Amino acid sequence: MAKRKRIILRRGEVERLSKIAGVSRMTVTRALGWNADTPAENKVRELAKELNMIKKF
Repeated sequence: MAKRKRIILRRGEVERLSKIAGVSRMTVTRALGWNADTPAENKVRELAKELNMIKKF
């Protein structure tokens, strides 16, 4: 897998995203760091983008 840039969320959004996606905080952390391409991690990244949780700068 190609090396990708880590996704940074706004403050407090990791906990919120884990509840919305129905996964643990560790899964969210791993998804944001691009550790793997599992279906759960892809779902987390997609939800973060849809819900505008990604920090712009």
